Amino acid sequence: MKNAGQPKGTGEKGKKKHPGGRPSKLTPQLAVKIFDLSRHGLTDKVIARTLDVTERSITNWKSSTEFFLSLKAAKKDVDSRVEESLSRRALGFVGPDGHYYPPETTACIFWLKNRQPQDWRDRIPELANIADSISSALQMMRRHEERTRKEKKA
Repeated sequence: MKNAGQPKGTGEKGKKKHPGGRPSKLTPQLAVKIFDLSRHGLTDKVIARTLDVTERSITNWKSSTEFFLSLKAAKKDVDSRVEESLSRRALGFVGPDGHYYPPETTACIFWLKNRQPQDWRDRIPELANIADSISSALQMMRRHEERTRKEKKA
């Protein structure tokens, strides 16, 4: 029998096994790097690639409440800064140089589509319904023409 006479939870030569598989690569130093990269707006996928870990590892580390909440706070910080910047671009602002920057139409549209999607969404679904109706009508016309040709031949 393998490991006979050794305490439970030890492997070969009495070495302590890590419960649940391989030890985590997450160290306090790595966590700090992850939070810092998150504060700069990087996604989990880019962070994983940058730090040579898998995106799945980052997802698994989020099961730690402390890690998850810290990462969420770091991402919220950059999201707030981007939201503020977008708001300024949509409304217009006076820059640090004293120059007035007028509102940008694209920023306004983006803001409104995300804040009031029911009023500002693209009407693509309606166009898709029209295209489906036209397609159905054309198919019916083709079937009718085919029947008419067969009746004339008969």
